[in-house]
Amino acid sequence: MLETQLGLGRRSTVYRAFDRTRNRLPLPSQYVALKVLHPSAAANADTLANLRAEFHCAQSLSHPNIVNVFELDLDGPLIFMTMELLDGEPLDALLARRGAQPLPHAMALAIIRDVGAALVHAHERGVVHGNLQPRHIMITASGEVRVIDFAAAHTAGNNSSPETNAYASCEALEGQIADRRDDLYSLACVSFELLSGHHPFNRLSAAQARGRTLLPRRPKRLRSGPWQALRAGLAWRRENRTVGIGWWLARMGLGNAAVRLPTLEQLAVLPPPRRRRFRRPLVLVACLGATIATAAVLGRLPTAQRVSQGWQELRYTTFTNPLRTLGDWLSPAASTPSVADHKSATTGTGSTLAAASGSRRGRISAAASMAPRTIAPTINAPTDSASMSDSGEVSAVAAAAPAPAPAALPTPAVPLLLELAADSYTVLPGEPAARIEVRRRGNLRGDVSFVWSTESASALPERDFIASGPRAEQMPAGVSSVTLLVPIVSDATRSDSRVFYVRITEPGGGAELGTNSRAAVLVAGGG
Repeated sequence: MLETQLGLGRRSTVYRAFDRTRNRLPLPSQYVALKVLHPSAAANADTLANLRAEFHCAQSLSHPNIVNVFELDLDGPLIFMTMELLDGEPLDALLARRGAQPLPHAMALAIIRDVGAALVHAHERGVVHGNLQPRHIMITASGEVRVIDFAAAHTAGNNSSPETNAYASCEALEGQIADRRDDLYSLACVSFELLSGHHPFNRLSAAQARGRTLLPRRPKRLRSGPWQALRAGLAWRRENRTVGIGWWLARMGLGNAAVRLPTLEQLAVLPPPRRRRFRRPLVLVACLGATIATAAVLGRLPTAQRVSQGWQELRYTTFTNPLRTLGDWLSPAASTPSVADHKSATTGTGSTLAAASGSRRGRISAAASMAPRTIAPTINAPTDSASMSDSGEVSAVAAAAPAPAPAALPTPAVPLLLELAADSYTVLPGEPAARIEVRRRGNLRGDVSFVWSTESASALPERDFIASGPRAEQMPAGVSSVTLLVPIVSDATRSDSRVFYVRITEPGGGAELGTNSRAAVLVAGGG
């Protein structure tokens, strides 16, 4: 018995219905979603075949993130399908309610994880969705994710809806039978929208974006590894999207995803990701400007090299007095007075010292006033306690006492780290080598070294890549990064993607290994 209309499409209408055949189930389970083909669509053999394919594919899938389908039947000229009734709304409606605001990062990753898990489950059973887009992803009122409308593989290319075209691959738009590589493109488009709040190509179709050579911009807060995976999923050609969705999900940084989503209404009003706070960098820049201005007034401007070294150390050091530390870094080494200079500044004629010490107001001679402030106590302390002769001369013991050298401020300990620039790299078909970047962090002083090597996995040495045994590499002073080249064996018959690893060890020159010392290299298959 039909109750209310839930949705209206070009080929079908979906109703909330009471199913009398389920009267022995709990009351909520007695209600179903009823999808009824329009009479004109039911008369179309292709549309009817698509509905039957959708039913049989969905029946073969049982997964928490895939909607359950119950039966396909007809009543006279009406052809209908019953499925699980979901209390919620499609993802496109949720995103529309949020405007251009992206979901919080953890929530976006949770939806990507659940949709990806549904596709992995389907692909393992030989089922392709073929038309994944936000309106085919349901978010229930309790925050569960369900993918609907499986096996629409023949509809994406022929569907004239701009909304559908915006998420379909070039091959699907050309009318080719959809395969798992097209599902990856659609999932990458949806993922980009979840992470950034907008479509990667301003809702243009893949063919239009390719014709205009548009490139997506990296979403904020997305690290290098997930960004490389996202770009690989958005590749125009199928042969460049050969990775499985399971591997792709592993590179998307899903460890930061929420364990489960909040309710639908909470998702609709959650604030977007916070912008990075720039207060600390602004304070540091202000301190740097104040220190340079002070140095200019005193005529003690540092060299450009000293400023550069100080800034490099400043980026990786925590300190309690930034202005004092900046001043220490920026002061030229020659500005600290030597012991000889100190002695010549504090000694002189007897009359000069007598005049300085004889004045109860603490007046000192011009020569003594030129001494640095840090050594002023060494001038006054002896003269206050020393015995004076009738002529006002300081005793020989006090005058000959050597003054201690000023204590230098401790140089902050800055860790020098070596690490790989990314945790994963992709080598596309036709590229002759994998380019792996190693960076140094902390400072650029002195030569550093490390040892690197390759490790085989599904990609085998000499068959897929040229192995490198432990090999030493130097990074001269002043150089912030080096690029390692791993030759790739050209093989036009390589159909599947394969992986090997590059590892760096044994840092030298006072350096330590950073957190990222091992990277996966994906050698993409050619088809």
